[in-house]
This record gives sequence, C-alpha cells and structure tokens, in this order.
Amino acid sequence: MKATEFQPPSSVRVSATRALKNARHLQKIAPHVMPRKEPTGGFGSIIPIRILAQLHRPDRRAALMRNPRLAAMIGPSEFPESGNTAVDALFSGVLSFAHILFTIQDQNNAVLEVSSADVQTAIDYALKASVPISEYATQYGPNSIGVSSDPIDFAVTLPTALYNDAQLQGWVNQFVSDNGLPSNACVVILNPTSIVNTDADPAQGIGGYHGLANVPYCFVNTFGQNLTIDDRGNLYAQVLSHEIAEMAVDPRVDGQNPEVCDACGPNCQTVYLDYFDERGAYMQTSQALPPAFAYSFFINAIVQPASATTCPAPGSACAYSPSPLFMAWKGVQDDQGIWFSTDFGGGWAPQENVAGIGTSFRPALASYNFFDSFTETTQIHMAWKGIEGDQGIWFIKFDGNPQQQVPGVGTSVGPSLAVYNDLLYMAWKGVVGDQGIWFTTYDGSTWAPQQNIPGIGTSVGPSLAVFNGLLYMVWKGIEGDQGIWFSSFDGNNWAPQQNIAGVGTSVGPALAAYDGLLNMVWKGIEGDQGIWFSTFDGNNWAPQENIAGIGTSVGPSLAVYEDLLYMAWKGIEGDQGIWFSTFDGNSWAPQQNIAGVGSSVGPALLPAFPLPAIGQSAASRTRREPEKTDLMMAK
Repeated sequence: MKATEFQPPSSVRVSATRALKNARHLQKIAPHVMPRKEPTGGFGSIIPIRILAQLHRPDRRAALMRNPRLAAMIGPSEFPESGNTAVDALFSGVLSFAHILFTIQDQNNAVLEVSSADVQTAIDYALKASVPISEYATQYGPNSIGVSSDPIDFAVTLPTALYNDAQLQGWVNQFVSDNGLPSNACVVILNPTSIVNTDADPAQGIGGYHGLANVPYCFVNTFGQNLTIDDRGNLYAQVLSHEIAEMAVDPRVDGQNPEVCDACGPNCQTVYLDYFDERGAYMQTSQALPPAFAYSFFINAIVQPASATTCPAPGSACAYSPSPLFMAWKGVQDDQGIWFSTDFGGGWAPQENVAGIGTSFRPALASYNFFDSFTETTQIHMAWKGIEGDQGIWFIKFDGNPQQQVPGVGTSVGPSLAVYNDLLYMAWKGVVGDQGIWFTTYDGSTWAPQQNIPGIGTSVGPSLAVFNGLLYMVWKGIEGDQGIWFSSFDGNNWAPQQNIAGVGTSVGPALAAYDGLLNMVWKGIEGDQGIWFSTFDGNNWAPQENIAGIGTSVGPSLAVYEDLLYMAWKGIEGDQGIWFSTFDGNSWAPQQNIAGVGSSVGPALLPAFPLPAIGQSAASRTRREPEKTDLMMAK
C-alpha cells in the first residue's frame, strides 16, 4: 500500500491479518528469524505486530530498515504485495460460529466463554451484514456468503488464559472434523474479554484477523458483553464485518488477493462504516460511531478496487452504496451494440460493451432471484430485440454464458421485463404487422409458451412494474392512437384495459413504483419532445405535469435507487447524448449529461445486485430466509 503510516488510537480495533501473512512469509524465507514453530507468545514476541504489518509496503520498508536490529534480522527479504484485483477465487460457502468453552487450569478450571446469547446476537448480525458484504465483494469477483443460524459448542483446556494462532488453527481443524463441516466452510471464533490470543492482543489495539487452516477462519476479539446488532459501543461488529469481508475476498490468505477493508480503516485511517436500515437498505457511510441518525446495523467499509492498494484510500472509494445503478443502452445511429455503465452514487463508470450481441432498439433489464436447493441466486437478466432485420427476442443472464434466443417469439420493437410472484415476466409488441401485446414467464430455467393479451394493442410496446401486489402494464395505443392505456395482472387474469384521460405519447411510457405510488413518465405526442409525469394511487391517475427544461425524441426510463426515483433518457432530435435526473418525491433535480456515451434510442435502468459478470460466473448470495425483490424498471 502507498502513503504514510497511520497510527490508530488505542480504542480502534485494527486487523492483524497482514501482520500474520508477513510473519508466515518470514517463516518460509527466514526461519532463523521466525521459527517454523510459532512461539507461545505469538509472532509479535519476535517482531512487534505493528512492524510486521508494514514489512510488505515498499513505502515503509526504507524507514523500518533504519532500525539496525530489524535490518540485521530480515535483511533484503522480499514480501508479496497484493494488487487491486483478485487472482484466486473468492469465498463461496457458509460461516459456522464456534462457541468455544475455555477451561483455564490456573484459574481453578474456570470455564470462560462468550455467552450463548452474545454468540447468537453475532450470528443474527452476520445474517444481516453478510448480504451487503457479499454485494460489495462482488466488485472483486463472484462470491457467496451463507450463515449457519446455530452455534456449535467446542471445548478446549488451557493451562493459562493465553494461546496463539497455531493452537487456534488446530482447534479449527478439530472443530471441522468433529462436526463434519464441508471444505467450503468458514469457522468464526468470538474471543472473550478474559482470554488473550497472543497474535491478536486487544491491549495492542488488535480487533481480529482471518486465516487459513484446513478451511478459512475468522478470529474476533469481543470488547464487552450483552452484544446488540446495532453495536453502538463498537464491541464486535466492526471487527466481525472487517474479517468476514476480507475473508470473503481473500479466503486463501496467501497474499494474492487484496485486503479490502484496511484501506478504509481502521488500519490506514479512521474507519469508514456503512450504515443500513432495518430492511438492509444502504443509508450512508460515516466515520462516526454512533452516528447522529437512527440505523439498524453497520459494517466496515470495503474499498473500491481502484484504491485497494492506497493506504489510506480516498473517502469516495470507501463511502458508496453496495448496489450500483446499472444502465444499458443501444449505441448511436448505426451502432447496434449494447453498452453498459454503473453508478455507485459517485458518478457513472466508463462505458463497456457487451461483446457479441446487438439490437436495433433498447434492451430491458431485471434482477431476478431464483432458488437452487437452499441457495438464493440473484442475477441480472437482459432481454432485447435482435439487430436490424432480426425480430427475435434474445436474453442473457450475465452469468458468463452466451446469449440465448427465446424460442418462438418475436417483436418489431423490444420487450419489457418485471419480476412478479417469483417469476420473471416479459411483455412485448408483436412482429411487424402485429400490434398485439404478448407475454411469457421465466422460472430461472425455462420460458413458458407465449400468450396473447386479447383485445389490446400497441404500435410501440408496453412497460411493466409491480405495485400494490399487482403487475401493472402501460402502453401507447395502436398506430394512429397516441393515448396511453393500462391494465393490471393478479397472477391469473389481466384486468380490462383503461385509458388514462388527457395524456398522450408518440413512443410509450415508463413505469416504477416509488414512494407509495405508481409513477409514470413519457415523451409527449408527435411534435412534443417534452417529458411528462403522473402518479397512480391504485384508484386514480393524478393530472399530468411537465418536467421543465428537458426533452427527448424517444422516451425515458425509470428505476428506484437509494430512495430516489431515477430517470434517464436520450436527448431531443439531433442529440444522442444520455441524460438523467432524480426525483425525491417533491421535485426533479436539474438534468445531468452522462459524459462520453450516446444512444439513438435511449437507456434502460436497474438497481443492480450482483454486478454484471461479463465473462465470469455470476455472484450469488445465500440467506437464511428468501427475500422477494420487486423490480422497478421501465423499457
């Protein structure tokens, strides 16, 4: 890592993972300094942990080597330094909490432990925290973090209330063997305040570390009792989340993959903490604990890859949402390629091309959860009409597999997607000459036969969104009819179509459920490039409003992201730029241009987890209980 040494205050719980990596490296290359058998007093009894933690850093080595004793001990030894990206695979498995009962012989065989209630609180916290941790870690590669909901007792006997990491590794291996845990398990150990792991002495400000025995493990010092999930006293959660996150990205602990929390603190600077509400929705990132606002839980911030080797990382690389806003679009004019970008709240990333696919219209996006055994897998799905002359509908899961054609269907415009009742719904206008509206469903493996929705039609294509337990669809009328129509679906039947009085469009509307209302935006009728807006409360549509100062020749898209309604659109005739704005429930923010991108049609938006896995396997997540996620997307 770069920059200067950070001296954390004594109250901060730093991670000893890098120090132990460097100590084990010395065991290999300089056993005369660091013996193969770890000293009872831990590696820090030979070289202080604070020094060990810096030996791999070129910017610190010169200063450290001014100490003649240290220079004589390790000489010109080289230490591996990880880069910004992962080389080894990330963790994909289940956390199992060991409830260790320590019998201390020199204390009259007293049994010391973290209470069962506190271990269960830590498990309940991990069930919540593992979701955003996995989301953040997806920036480094596919991963899956499950959490076993039941702790397992494990008894050890010690002559004194001291032990080291070598002993801990033996316990981890025995724990795995005794309980028949799989090879993809990770054991979590909570250490009571009355016992000292000499490789992670809390008196030296060490909170914990992660390592690798026969399986990965996370060691966490606790700093008090009667733990709570919100942990306003910083007794365990910052350390536990730090070690889970770094283990998830670097389960082999071999120096190949980055340490993804250190740069955001506490090792390199005052720690950044990501705060979440009771729903698990990201609120904000702060260096204050407790913050001035109510929250449900927090995790140690995870650095963005570009800053993974910078110590300290800039605040913008630590303070961001775990789930980006994802945008995909057809290119300009004769460019039928599909492009995408992401925004974590700090700006849109450079555009990337989705190789080997193309469209003459706009793609549709959905984030669809499906279950394989007990694993909930979430993948971004994209569907689109083929290139000019190809009326087939194609889709991709962004799981590293190639595009597939939806059999037996076609469109002259392009489809719309939404998730409803655990199925992925797709609706579209028919092929050239067919103004009917068709729909089908996808269960994660198979598309159902298409069905026509009788008695309705469009010259452009519909949009879908879920609201108040129903699947809503809106569309422009058939050729010559610029009215906007809507219907709802209850899982069995489509309600009769209804016209929305007093509004019209030449292209078609977009939908999203936001702030307790169904929100609709659309381009005006022929000759009107303004963008208009209305809301539906389940009974009535509010009078239309013009969004002042903006315009489009095609029509906008909508998505809800971080408690705001986002809208993106292609510019007016002659302007192929892509623009966006946000709505907070009261007013629209000034439009902003997304630099360096363009489209002849316009974009689609999606609040995205996981990140699209272009050329790699998609990430997945495991929860104790399934979570349904309504899609808010517009074609």
